[in-house]
Amino acid sequence: MPVFNPVNDASNAVAAGLNCAFCTLCGVVDTGNCSSWIKILLDKFPDHRAPPLDCDEIFGAYWEGLKRLPRASKGRETLDHQVKGLHFVLGRINPRGRRATVDITGSSDDPLTLDEATSLMEDYPIGTRFAYLIGRWTTALGRGQINAAHWLTAERVEEGLKFIDYQMDVIEDIRPRVGRREEVLTKCLQAPHITDGPMRPFGKPPDFEKDKALFISYVVADIVED
Repeated sequence: MPVFNPVNDASNAVAAGLNCAFCTLCGVVDTGNCSSWIKILLDKFPDHRAPPLDCDEIFGAYWEGLKRLPRASKGRETLDHQVKGLHFVLGRINPRGRRATVDITGSSDDPLTLDEATSLMEDYPIGTRFAYLIGRWTTALGRGQINAAHWLTAERVEEGLKFIDYQMDVIEDIRPRVGRREEVLTKCLQAPHITDGPMRPFGKPPDFEKDKALFISYVVADIVED
C-alpha cells in the first residue's frame, strides 16, 4: 500500500496516539497522511462544528454536523458516530474511473467476535480493503459497549488477510516520545506494523475472549459503461 510516508505525521505524541482512524483512512484509500486528511475534513466541516477538536473526535463531529445531531456525550454513542462518519467519508472517495462499494458489518453496540469478523472478511474478493475496529467489550447497566477502540487497515490478499497499523508509521522527531508514552520500542515506530491477525494499539496482542470488532469494507470495481 504505497501511501505517503510517514502516515502518522502528527507533531506531538498525544495526537500520534489518538489518530488511528485517520491513519486507517490513508491505508484504505491508498493515499495521503494523517494531517492531509484532517485538513480535508476540517475544510468541509459544517460551520456549527468548527474546530479545534481532538483528532479522534473529528469523524463523529462531522457525522453529527451532517445529520444535525447534538454532540455525543457517552462512549457508546461517540464511537457509533465515529464509525458512521468514517463510513460516510469512505463512501464518497472513489478512485479515478472506478467506484467503491462501502458497507459496515457489525456495530458498536452489537459487534462481532474477532473470529467472526475474520471469517466474514475472508469471503470478500482479493484486493478488498477494510477499516477494522477492535476494542474491549464490557457490559454496564445491562448494556455492552466497546472501550479502548483502535482502528486498523486490513486487506484481503491471496493467502488470507493482512492487518496494517499505519498509526505506528510515526515521524522521526517524536518517535522516542511516542515510544515512552505507548510503551513500545522506538524502532517499531518507523514503518507500518503488518500482521496476519488484528492487534491492539501499538502492536499489543488481542484478547480473543474479551475483544470484539466491526469492519467497514471498501470494494473497488471498474465502472462499466452501458
